[in-house]
Amino acid sequence: MINSKLDTMLQLNNLGKEESEILADLYKATSKLTKLNQSLLLLVKIDNNQLQAREEIDLKTLLEEKLGYFQELIQKEI
Repeated sequence: MINSKLDTMLQLNNLGKEESEILADLYKATSKLTKLNQSLLLLVKIDNNQLQAREEIDLKTLLEEKLGYFQELIQKEI
C-alpha cells in the first residue's frame, strides 16, 4: 500500500527535484523492507518445516551450465 501511494506521488509532475529524490528514497526503503519481510517469512517456514517442495540438485552440473552462459565473455578477457 505504501509503495502504491509513493508510486502515485512520484508520477505527479508538480514535484520538485528534492521532493522527487526523497520519495524515490522512501520507495527504495519500503521495497527493501518488503524483501526483508518476505525473507523473514521464508526463514520462519524453513524453521517450522513448513516447506513441502524439496529437491536435490546437482551443484556441479548447475554451475557448469551457468558457466557456459559466460564462456564467451571469459574467452574475451583471456
